[in-house]
Amino acid sequence: MKYIPREKLKLYLKMGRELSQFISIGQYFDSVTFDWVRMTGSEQNAKIELIRSVDEGDDYYCDVTLFSTIGEIDPEEIKEYIGSLDNCLAWLESELGGSPDKFVGKGMIDQEYEEYVESRE
Repeated sequence: MKYIPREKLKLYLKMGRELSQFISIGQYFDSVTFDWVRMTGSEQNAKIELIRSVDEGDDYYCDVTLFSTIGEIDPEEIKEYIGSLDNCLAWLESELGGSPDKFVGKGMIDQEYEEYVESRE
């Protein structure tokens, strides 16, 4: 997987691009979740949100952005942070265990999901 270099994150945001990152496989009651973050905004006003998607995919259906989310079921599960890019990255690391060095561009989160599906088989 080709990750976006940390020094280019603000450029991507400045160009209006959405950034994503796989965080973990989780569990919500009996449902397996594919937990990932989406970051949007600008260097000074960025927003990062944890999205806990219900693992509804398989080899042929890997569009993570279309999966149901736990936030739709339970709004208290919605986690997000708004602040500068640096503050969002610090929140990502401290609260979610993510890394500023593992962001991918829009649509690439589906490839991360495909790799996960292949590894669980």
